[in-house]
Amino acid sequence: MGNQCNSHDESASQVEFTGNRLQSKTRGLPILPVEQVPTLTSKSTATVGTNGDEDYGFSKAEEDVVCLAWSLTPYQGRKADCKSLTRLHVEISQCLAVFGAELLADEATSGMIRGHDMNSAGMNAADALVRLGQCLCRWASAQTPPFQLQVGVHIGQLLSLKLPNSGDKIGYFGDAVTKAKELAAAMGDEVMVHLSGAARDALKALGSVQFITMPSRNSFLLDPGTEVTSQMSETYSERGSTNKGQFNRQKTAWSMNFFGRQTSNEPTVMTLEEFSDYLTKHNVDVSQFGVGSAKPLRDFYEAVIVDQKSYLLSEGNRLERVVDLVRISLRMRDSEGKLRELKLVSKDDHGRIRARNQLLGMVINVPQHGRWQEVVEKCFETRFDLSVRTQKACFQIDMSSYTYKEERSKSETIPGIPTTYKAHTIAINIKDRTRRELKKIGLPAGETFTTETGSGQRSWAWCTVQDTADEKLMSLLQRHGIDVSEFSPHAFAELYDEVYETMTSNLEVVAGKLVRMVRVIKVWLHADILNTDHTLVMRSKLQRGEYSDYNHGQPISMRMSAEMGWEEAVEEALLQRVGITLQQQQEGLVVDFVSYKMTEETATSRSYPGLTTVYTVNEVTVRVMNSSSRSWRDIGLPDGTDFSFGRRETVSIGDPDTIITRFGWTPADEVRTTGRPGEPTLRDEAPLPLNKPDYEKRKVTPMSFWSDADVGEDGSSGPIISHLMKGKKTDWTTAKIAAARIRDPTYTCGQFYKDITSSFPELGLYCYQSEAVHPTTSSGRTVDDEYQRTIGALFAVFWLMRLDHDGKGSFCYGLDNNWIPRVMPDSKDWPDQSDEWQKRKSFMEKTDWAMLTRLCANAGLLKQNGTHDAHRTLAMLVLMAIHDIMKLERLVPVVGNHLKEFCGYECGERIADHDIALSYVMQHLPEALPSFHGLDKSQQDCIRFAQCKLEYNMGWLVQAEAPPGALFSTFKKVVSSGQSTSEDICFYFVHWFADLAGSEPFPLEGCEKFVLKFPQRVLGQFVDSCSVVSRLSHHSETRVFEDYLIWRWARLTPDLGPPPSMEGAIARMRLVVMAQGDSQAVLQAFDGLSGDDKRVLSIEMARTGCVGQCFLRERATELPLPETQSLEAETPLSRAHSLDGNEADDHLREGPAILIYYSPALMQKGGSVDPQGAMMVLAEVFRAARALWPASAADAGSFVTVRIDALKDLPISSILHAHQPGVSWILSRTSARDASVDQLPIDQFRNLDWTKAQVFKFEQLEKPKTGGSWPSQRKRGGSLYSYIRGSVGHLKRRGGSKEMLKV
Repeated sequence: MGNQCNSHDESASQVEFTGNRLQSKTRGLPILPVEQVPTLTSKSTATVGTNGDEDYGFSKAEEDVVCLAWSLTPYQGRKADCKSLTRLHVEISQCLAVFGAELLADEATSGMIRGHDMNSAGMNAADALVRLGQCLCRWASAQTPPFQLQVGVHIGQLLSLKLPNSGDKIGYFGDAVTKAKELAAAMGDEVMVHLSGAARDALKALGSVQFITMPSRNSFLLDPGTEVTSQMSETYSERGSTNKGQFNRQKTAWSMNFFGRQTSNEPTVMTLEEFSDYLTKHNVDVSQFGVGSAKPLRDFYEAVIVDQKSYLLSEGNRLERVVDLVRISLRMRDSEGKLRELKLVSKDDHGRIRARNQLLGMVINVPQHGRWQEVVEKCFETRFDLSVRTQKACFQIDMSSYTYKEERSKSETIPGIPTTYKAHTIAINIKDRTRRELKKIGLPAGETFTTETGSGQRSWAWCTVQDTADEKLMSLLQRHGIDVSEFSPHAFAELYDEVYETMTSNLEVVAGKLVRMVRVIKVWLHADILNTDHTLVMRSKLQRGEYSDYNHGQPISMRMSAEMGWEEAVEEALLQRVGITLQQQQEGLVVDFVSYKMTEETATSRSYPGLTTVYTVNEVTVRVMNSSSRSWRDIGLPDGTDFSFGRRETVSIGDPDTIITRFGWTPADEVRTTGRPGEPTLRDEAPLPLNKPDYEKRKVTPMSFWSDADVGEDGSSGPIISHLMKGKKTDWTTAKIAAARIRDPTYTCGQFYKDITSSFPELGLYCYQSEAVHPTTSSGRTVDDEYQRTIGALFAVFWLMRLDHDGKGSFCYGLDNNWIPRVMPDSKDWPDQSDEWQKRKSFMEKTDWAMLTRLCANAGLLKQNGTHDAHRTLAMLVLMAIHDIMKLERLVPVVGNHLKEFCGYECGERIADHDIALSYVMQHLPEALPSFHGLDKSQQDCIRFAQCKLEYNMGWLVQAEAPPGALFSTFKKVVSSGQSTSEDICFYFVHWFADLAGSEPFPLEGCEKFVLKFPQRVLGQFVDSCSVVSRLSHHSETRVFEDYLIWRWARLTPDLGPPPSMEGAIARMRLVVMAQGDSQAVLQAFDGLSGDDKRVLSIEMARTGCVGQCFLRERATELPLPETQSLEAETPLSRAHSLDGNEADDHLREGPAILIYYSPALMQKGGSVDPQGAMMVLAEVFRAARALWPASAADAGSFVTVRIDALKDLPISSILHAHQPGVSWILSRTSARDASVDQLPIDQFRNLDWTKAQVFKFEQLEKPKTGGSWPSQRKRGGSLYSYIRGSVGHLKRRGGSKEMLKV
């Protein structure tokens, strides 16, 4: 529809009607009307059997033949029907005639075309075929919805073969055919002409056209919208525009800003006198204008010439007026389910009222010809002041309703000139009539309303639609034996809604049976939580007032509309189902394109009995890049807590339904990634009632609530927390009793709860109720949930301090209703909870409780003689009581006028980070926290340190994933500035551990976060991490990390001997720790690497990211062996790790260091089968990253992060060898210090900034053929980088990586 072949360049049409035939002025080639288009058959023009080849059917080979291959994408091929394919082949046939091309082969969904020179048009064969391909792409893009057409053009050798047993049928092959097909297939869903470098070089008339250059520099893209002007070809210009596959009637159709003459390149506007003369010459009596109901001649002149609301066609001495318009049926369903549409019921033109019964409509101006969708948007903007953004949010265009009709009639207002109305009619459905933006058009009630125009007032009404599709749907179901009376309530309306309005399903007859076709997107959202890969899954759903757990364990899911691609569906599902905005998605998520898969499932829907449903399920993995950021708190990160998300969903009958879905993070290895066989989990299924279980998760009863009367008013304008806490005092006697008796076997958790709630007044902030302010939190949880979590953290401390008494049982099983630790399950307490019971029991039996006791001892809380430090314990209790109060948004302070800034927040700015906000209050308003203010200085210093932003990632250490600068620099800076001890560091970790252990808002259930939701190995890694980091108070970052690697080496089984030294020592130790598997196989694989790969890994994995620090074991001389394998003991490495220039190689003193995020996952998964291949991949990633960040001494104290999410789960063989045509692996910078690896279709390369991207050539990597070192790991000619001593350099890729992608 619209202009298929001249949507941008507006040169005069070279195609016109001659009698009943279309004639090309350019070459004199006939273009037959649609009804006379011949059947498309392959031409056999080759001479077969020459030179004695008759027996084999070969023709003589032809060189430099230009061929165009076209095909539909797989998706388009599945969805195409006879009607759309017929239109396509009609268009191809017409293009063949215009461009003098030859059809070599054709199928319904693909074909091959040969080009010939067009000397009369100044075009050679390459020009003609490229232009033909562009016209086809324009036609495809203009369809509704757009046609997914792939086009490739190449010049090369063409061979033909007379096919046996097929008469005279000729088959074609050779380089021209093969390459053209490959170019077409590489386009994916992008509708462009993809031409080879050879075809580009052969262009003559189109040689100056602007092409999109591909990164490989050997192929090019031509956008359908790129102009081909007369300057590019003197005699050639575009053929006429088409509409729905047919040519418009261009008898003598004049452009109305240039009427009747063309004397220069600049258009000349016809005057009123010239216009009158023109009408007279065509036998129009201009004296009749302005008489009776006829328009004045000036009004007609302005409509045609000035406003271009219509145009004139001349045929001989007669004129015909053509008006293009769009009619809109704006529809909604009222509260009774009746379908209504908006109509104009009357017009009041300055007192003259005329009755109307018309759809909303608007004339399409000549410049807008073919762009009726833009006119629709303009119509709503000008008539009802509805912005395009509002339209997209509230309206759904029903493309299946589109109709085009031409009507010819005599006009009363234009005497002597008949009028042809070309009407585009479209139905638009309102998604949610309750939206406030639609109040101006009488919704939600469907009331009559008026609008004002320059000529008067218009009255509008919502009228009932007669003869709707409801009856058609009912009839269709009944014809196929489906009894609608068996449908669940409102099911028929919902089926109608999804088929005709939201278009999220369609009905097809397959083998005589009616089948419902549904497309679904499933998004597996992953995040790292405490070094464990977690997946977001649904827990339960509240819909139509009923609870359901039918979708339990399923990912984020959503049905897709007919025209929606899976990538767009991912964005929409994340936005509509969990509220992740598009900006958050772009900045913080990465789509794992390699994980995408599509499957089909067949089921009988419970909502629509008798109707078989085929679900096309699109699944893909999406990862959170920085899950430790608190910007993800709305989806339960970084702690991994459950959360709920609500949305309103409109169906075709009744009011919108509010759907509340409960989500939770589950370890990825515990998630079932396939749905119930034959039972897809979608909204259309009738919900299963979820009766509330007899056993509910239990919470503590909050302390007595505060009210406004308890707080009082004194007119204070200071910080709100100072006002609320004024006069509040800590009960130090009771608080000290709680700290002193915490290990007393007779002191119960119930008594402890009573003591802490009566001691610490800050807990009352969670219980403050005000009539004026509704309490909210920055975490998105309820205030009660935050209170319960704080109590849970205090209980965790209580249980950790008495693990040798009843602490283990309470930690695992929780407490009964009498505050007694549960040891054995009771059937009344554990109905149908066998799985949960087994998890609790397993955790109890397998956890190394002694290591948790050691952690508390290292923190100074427990003593060696079995007693504890009550003074230090009191500080811990105060910290746990106050650590989260700044999540209460009402309490958040602003930086006072006495400060220029505080931790990055400027004077007068609200401190949004709750940890920094608490630090601000402790430092500048300590009296507002009486429990903190009453501690002595040593206790306060300990708490302040625990509240610091240390940016520590445990997983980076225990898997040797990061260089020491990334691991410890921030931590070391805080430790050094505060002169904290190793006990203070362990104190920080006890606080962190207890906070996470109590993060589920059910403190009486035990520490469910660890017991039920985390693998037990996390605990071991956590405690190992604590003992290592505590050494930062006395040693450098690099020393601590190197000692840790040596300690891990000594604990490996089987024994690997002494720790390595000299070049490659750090790489060997880090790779073994990363792999966590067959250590000997890892070392053998490293030794067998090529010299290039081995050196890359040795250099890059030994860079520290710390200024002046180097690993001692990476020195060129061998070190003495350590005398002990204890991490705490001193070793020969106790010396400083700061080396002068004579001791350390220059390249180890350069930076930035490179952190390859998920490198352990790659080594553990792919590397478990092929460790050497995994190391080759890592080396290639290091090379590409170094190309983006060249090494320099100035950057020695920094690091960059490269994410390989897309690679980590793949088999190594699929990375190195399974090259997929049309896609490539790339590394692209996402910020000044971040980059990510992605696999992208080449049609997306034009969007890349090639100063910030590198293309991988994994398929060029080769393993050494023997056990020795090889000088190069790449195939001959494929080397992209070379490493040299003293610095790391790289060779530019084919013309330089800094060159921008040209368009």
